[in-house]
Amino acid sequence: MRKKKRTKKRPGKRELLFLAGILCLLLLAGLFLWNRNSPTGSSGLSDSVLQYEPLVKQYAQEYGISRYKKYLLAILQVESAGLGTDVMQSAESLGLAPGSLSPEESIRQGCAYFSTLLNYGEELGCDLNSVLQAYNYGIGFLDYTAENGKAYTFDLACS
Repeated sequence: MRKKKRTKKRPGKRELLFLAGILCLLLLAGLFLWNRNSPTGSSGLSDSVLQYEPLVKQYAQEYGISRYKKYLLAILQVESAGLGTDVMQSAESLGLAPGSLSPEESIRQGCAYFSTLLNYGEELGCDLNSVLQAYNYGIGFLDYTAENGKAYTFDLACS
């Protein structure tokens, strides 16, 4: 009798997006917990990211989201570690090809997009964690969250 050869199932796009989103949230949470508990006050951000802090501050101010500067820097850390060109991975939010923005354009668009997500999330009554997840998943995640309790849960991100 021949044994049936098992083939490994490759993860689909949905599974990969889910894993990327979870990784993003875990890294963001880790950065903030580490920063809060660090005796030196160190941010846990790479030098490559910290070089963009003045631009993040500038565009966060322009879009009225200055109080979220730490979150924006953490997003930048998670998305690219400050390396490459589209450092906030924001080209796709404009319908452009990935990596098609310069660092400054990417930061400007990342701040603009995050501002849009914050405003829409507030309009829907969603929490900040849902907004952070929506940066990775897309603005539709906020609609989904609003229809399902208005607060981020791991189960919502999985479904």
